[in-house]
Amino acid sequence: MEETIIVNKPRLPVIIGENGFTKRDIQKKANVALEIDSHLGEITIISNKSYYEIYLAKRIIDAIARGFSPENAFLLLKDGFVFEIIHIQDYVGKHSKRITDIKGRIIGKDGKIKMFIEKRYNCKLAVYGKTISIICKEENLDNISKVITTILSGSKHKTAFKIMKTQKITNNYKEKEQEKKIDDISFE
Repeated sequence: MEETIIVNKPRLPVIIGENGFTKRDIQKKANVALEIDSHLGEITIISNKSYYEIYLAKRIIDAIARGFSPENAFLLLKDGFVFEIIHIQDYVGKHSKRITDIKGRIIGKDGKIKMFIEKRYNCKLAVYGKTISIICKEENLDNISKVITTILSGSKHKTAFKIMKTQKITNNYKEKEQEKKIDDISFE
């Protein structure tokens, strides 16, 4: 079975990697074969086993095509990691100046906002083209999306930071409640 996907031509060299290293790594880790047509930007993913291997390879290739390094894209092979794409145009329309401004707000001065979100949620973000992509643990996706969409909707960074602080307090409370329930269990 096989599936053909189209990727941005400028990202093809990253998907192939130096001397084909990344391509071979994807093939090995996802247990697939890749046929790349660099003139059309098409990648055919072939698997002899099941569609799941094609799905894994497709996610990794999509992540690299959306601006992630191969190392970060390979996080998707780990259990519990998800990949989400947020389209900036859904929030600001098609005005290229506004899209550029919003990308700058997500990244922040010297990349500080992006790094802060990544550190706080132990996730990876890629701002590429007209999208913001996220690789994270599944349980953090809603919180990360809420912070990013708050910024995309035009709110101040301070508002997004307050949301992050509230989420941290709520998560700590939930963890303590969970510990309390465990402590209440009697093993007699």
